[in-house]
Amino acid sequence: MKKFLVVAVVLAVGVSFAFASSLKVPWWVDSAPESTTNPPAANQVIGHIFLTNNLDTPLACSITYFDKDGNETGYQAAAGQPDTNTFVIPASATWAFRPATDGGTQEGGAGAAIPNAPGTQGNGSILITYDGAGGALGGYYAYTKTSATGAVVSYAHLLPTGV
Repeated sequence: MKKFLVVAVVLAVGVSFAFASSLKVPWWVDSAPESTTNPPAANQVIGHIFLTNNLDTPLACSITYFDKDGNETGYQAAAGQPDTNTFVIPASATWAFRPATDGGTQEGGAGAAIPNAPGTQGNGSILITYDGAGGALGGYYAYTKTSATGAVVSYAHLLPTGV
């Protein structure tokens, strides 16, 4: 009976804690000016991050930017947005954003709600945290560069979920 009581207490306490999960952007580059065309002009790079809420409920997230040396750099709230590093993705929605600038029509109004990297930071890494089970948030990073000769290189990769 004593063992049953201990197990019941452990289960009750364990269920009451929220699970925190994360999604990592191991490296991003976004050096093109705001509202640039896609593909960008010569010697410019556009980086887009796409985030998908895999739940049928809204998902509150926090974003943290890091520079090329791994130092936390803070964030810059988008114009007209609250001064916070949090945002909420609606149920089953996918948002696109450019981490270094507001992308105008490329990221739309929804993506503009996601805070940008501060100042002139044009590369680094990102950690997005949220309350919920791993896999509730998915995404990918897309990169497009135009070389000095006009050749366009584009690729994308899935973002690894954290713990």
